[in-house]
Amino acid sequence: MISLTIIFVALRLVFPHRRAFRVAIGFGLASAVSVVIAAVHPTPTALGIEALLAIAILGFVGAVILADIARTRTVTMDTIFGAACVYLLLGLFWGSLYRLVLWADPGAFRFPSFATTGAGLESVPGWITYFSLVTLATVGYGDVTPASPLARSLAAIEGMTGQLYVAIMIARLVALQVKHGTDRPSADV
Repeated sequence: MISLTIIFVALRLVFPHRRAFRVAIGFGLASAVSVVIAAVHPTPTALGIEALLAIAILGFVGAVILADIARTRTVTMDTIFGAACVYLLLGLFWGSLYRLVLWADPGAFRFPSFATTGAGLESVPGWITYFSLVTLATVGYGDVTPASPLARSLAAIEGMTGQLYVAIMIARLVALQVKHGTDRPSADV
């Protein structure tokens, strides 16, 4: 059910943009319905549809927030929170992408033996999200590993994306802050 919370928080973030909000509401409602269906009846098809819709809404909301950050000329706390939000949305986006890969190829990832005993399909999304966030941050604990060539390629791309995002975003925010700081008249006291 944390997915539903993320969906509605993401919708709230794009609220100021009327057109974006309408699109996000459509994705959000479809995604919320798929989350509920997958929770009640976790079949591979329901989980695959849930992953596809999560990719759509997380990608869309992340793009809207990133576009706002790109247009800003001054760094505020909202800018910093928006940049952090996009980073976390990237992790969730990649996690949903990995869930889709697992849907197509159940052997695409190797999990710890204790992770898949008992709970079955219900425990996999949590492990995949964990793997995604660890990969985005390039920590790489190794308890969940990509086994297929597609999964390994996507993990490598996600690791590079995470590092480039942090480097470029911090450089941009620092540059804007320095520029904004030098544009103000000096206060001679």
